[in-house]
Amino acid sequence: MQGIDNILVNLDSLSQRNYFIPSYQRGYRWGKQQVVDLLDDILDYANGKGLGSGDQGYYCLQPVVVKSLTDEEKRRYDLEVDRAWYEVIDGQQRLTTLALIRHYFNEYFAVRSKRPEPTIKYETRETHINKVSIDDEGNVVCGGGDRSGNIDLYHVVNAYGYIHEWFQSFSSNDVDENIMMSVFNKQVKVIWYEIDEQSGANTDAIELFTRINMGKIPLTNAELIKALFLRQRNFKDNQSLRQVEIAKEWDSIEYALQNDGVWYFLNNEGEDKPARIEYIFDMMYDSEHNRAEAEGRKEEFDKLYGTDAYKTFRFFAYKFKDDTADAVKRYWEEVMGAFSAIREWYDDNKYYHYIGYLIACGVRIVDVYSMYHNAPKSAFLQRIKDSICQVIKDVKYGVDASGEVYVDLQYGKDNNLIRRVLLLFNVEYIVKHSRQDEQGYMRFPFDLYKKMDWDIEHINSYTTNEISKGDAQVAWINTALGDMKSAGFDVEAKNGDLYQKIEDFRRRTRSKTFYELKAEIVRFVGEYDSGEDEATKNNIGNLTLLNADINRSYGNALFITKRGEIIARDKMGSFIPICTKNVFLKYFDKEGSSKSVWSKGNGDYDNYLKDMVATIEEFLNKQGEQHEE
Repeated sequence: MQGIDNILVNLDSLSQRNYFIPSYQRGYRWGKQQVVDLLDDILDYANGKGLGSGDQGYYCLQPVVVKSLTDEEKRRYDLEVDRAWYEVIDGQQRLTTLALIRHYFNEYFAVRSKRPEPTIKYETRETHINKVSIDDEGNVVCGGGDRSGNIDLYHVVNAYGYIHEWFQSFSSNDVDENIMMSVFNKQVKVIWYEIDEQSGANTDAIELFTRINMGKIPLTNAELIKALFLRQRNFKDNQSLRQVEIAKEWDSIEYALQNDGVWYFLNNEGEDKPARIEYIFDMMYDSEHNRAEAEGRKEEFDKLYGTDAYKTFRFFAYKFKDDTADAVKRYWEEVMGAFSAIREWYDDNKYYHYIGYLIACGVRIVDVYSMYHNAPKSAFLQRIKDSICQVIKDVKYGVDASGEVYVDLQYGKDNNLIRRVLLLFNVEYIVKHSRQDEQGYMRFPFDLYKKMDWDIEHINSYTTNEISKGDAQVAWINTALGDMKSAGFDVEAKNGDLYQKIEDFRRRTRSKTFYELKAEIVRFVGEYDSGEDEATKNNIGNLTLLNADINRSYGNALFITKRGEIIARDKMGSFIPICTKNVFLKYFDKEGSSKSVWSKGNGDYDNYLKDMVATIEEFLNKQGEQHEE
């Protein structure tokens, strides 16, 4: 965004410019509510209810988007060629209302010292903004046209009447006219967004207007803040080199954040921005907002910077009120410091995994940033770990009467906590088992994790998911038969009766229902265990994280089928969390039992659960004991 200097423009400056409203724009349509809301807000500000009121602050309106007209365009629209004209692409309603208020001040409060009023011309109509007035009977009149045949003039006249009614409703004690005029003229500002020739965005103003109003290219805080840092007047006395350096550093930050590995370490899916550097500015704004809230200044803070989409920009614009080179240096160093913190977290193996985990669980990055600033570096890691403890603080675990480890989490009741525990298991497993080599540490890929949908998968099939369609039932039987044979379970040789039942079912001459036959197959391969009641199968010791696409591809299958699918997908390069992969490869099997069976009787449940608890025990609240926070 080149060529932008005065990014915040007050009414005095706006009123000395000339504006052209092209035919593609709709006419003026603000009603009483919009006009009165604006006047009420400014009155609050003028009366000192907002932090920063008086000479040091400003009341900021949303953007006015313009482009400078060329001499050729001026001649085409019959405008004075020797004057500068701006085509208004967006913000006509705000600009017209401010012009009406300026005119009202001139007519009623500054008769002897009138200030310049903006010139606003329309391609196809005239609203006669400078010719409306109030007659002796208090009626709005217009000396320039007939409002009955001009809908735009009709709304302009009504708006002028609303302005008059508003001022008449107050006594001189309520509204200090001089203060109101001073605030409006000097401290009410709009965000001036000028599309320049070099940007290439203004080649078709109608297209640009359409895109802006369809929301396809909304003005971003990043674009506006960039203009604050790089405007020419910040770099006097041959400091252009520093301007170039900041521009390059800006691009370097944006380039780094465009790396999805970095971005999804910091963000969850659906939180992208047109310019990702804006994330840094939002983080800095949110950090100050948190501090203001902690100190009881939230209301004042919100009044100063607003609560709309441009609050982050106003936060930075207020920093630049002094317009000094020192301010640019100081605030850009703060930006670089915030980015350096992110780079440090991303590059450090433990910070990366623990902060990435917290963000995946919904913790805000600003809370991490506040911990980073408000604690010695030596204490930062422990604070991060304490935050993880809080994320899973409701998980209860211990040792039962038989000496077995248990974790009291059940599928269907505790799914949110189960997801958090299983994700932490994968993250901490990598932290504890990865070692740095010439290619760096093994890392959990938060970008891949956050771009996928995840199911909580039963390792040993949970049989309540019905397979009701006949074709699907036959497909399940066929798959099971093939997988059993490849795993060494020769049904025909070892259990001829079961094999005959399977063949009958496949030929549709069924003496057994599908569920009866399935139960026999499960017992045959050894997955059935009388100790595996519903609570056991639903416990976290029988659960793992699995990509929803993979999980739903094989339905309620045997372990050997699931295992084969996991291996096949892993060979294809699909992302499978390391602990999920290890479960199906039987890496947690301490007994050396069959690779094709998962059951409680083989010790699979208990070994898996013990490994899980041993890995994340530092973060768990042991039942009967309180974790030190």
